[in-house]
Amino acid sequence: MTKRVAIIGGGPAGLSCALWLQLYDITPLVFEKGHTLGGLQAENPHPNLWVLGQVAKTGEMVAQSFRHHASINKIPHMLNTAVTQIEKISNGFLVKSANNEFAADAVVLAVGTRPRGLEVYEQIPGYQHLLNFSNSIYHPGDSIALFGHLAGKEVCIVGGGDNAVGVALNSANLAKHVHLIVRSQMRALGNRQQLLKTAVSEGKVTVYIPSEITQFYAEADKLGIDVLSKGTTTHFSADHFISQIGYHANTDKLQSGLILPDSEKLATDSLGYVKVDDDMRTMVQGIYAAGDIANPIHPCVATAVAQGTMAARTIEADLRETLF
Repeated sequence: MTKRVAIIGGGPAGLSCALWLQLYDITPLVFEKGHTLGGLQAENPHPNLWVLGQVAKTGEMVAQSFRHHASINKIPHMLNTAVTQIEKISNGFLVKSANNEFAADAVVLAVGTRPRGLEVYEQIPGYQHLLNFSNSIYHPGDSIALFGHLAGKEVCIVGGGDNAVGVALNSANLAKHVHLIVRSQMRALGNRQQLLKTAVSEGKVTVYIPSEITQFYAEADKLGIDVLSKGTTTHFSADHFISQIGYHANTDKLQSGLILPDSEKLATDSLGYVKVDDDMRTMVQGIYAAGDIANPIHPCVATAVAQGTMAARTIEADLRETLF
């Protein structure tokens, strides 16, 4: 009898896993809660120069190439379908959505991450002013729309990773000034930090590190911000507020719907990322995880595709029936 695998998430990891399983004559079904396949790349208008074979493409174009491959191979998938329950039963799993039920021999969690947003700032005095400030951005893909409107503007960017520093560099030659607030340590790539250092030396960017925002203010059509760094508080007014402070694992949307034996539990770290072994197995037999949800250290399209492949290879080996 043909084995069946439910894959939760239609991003690079989920689609890679589905493709490999299909080639192993194992039937995959991809559940995607959104309206399209491709994961976060489907919302990324920036060039993605990091995926081998995807030359001069934006993230949206990379996602389109994944969808095209899935279409050619007729990979079974369901869009606008959020999984509400995953129940472990005697002979596998029962995966449920609002209108469907799917019996599977194994389950792959590939639900990825989402950008961290306003919730990070809720405890800061004056939070309501940030909440009411219309010129604020929290999704990495949205900043590209600003670049034509920064002349003479003061820009505040929060974050110390590649996205934050990338936006700071893109803004530095366009805006009046860029304030980069790095809460703990700089995590951006070395070559980007070198470019940032040059921008700082040219007076285009001020970097506050380590630092914390201590107060927000409403100042006409601007957002007033107090920043504490190395014992000194600095105040400035921003025309634009851009938050690029990483991602949140989407496991919180799965845990409440997991029905497992008392002896088994899906293990996650303190940030919600799923713990897996070297072969993408979780602590629950029959459940695997791949992509950013299981990879907080090296999250990117290339590693997600690779982990999807690894999960599929492991599943094939675990479900394989020896005939000789």
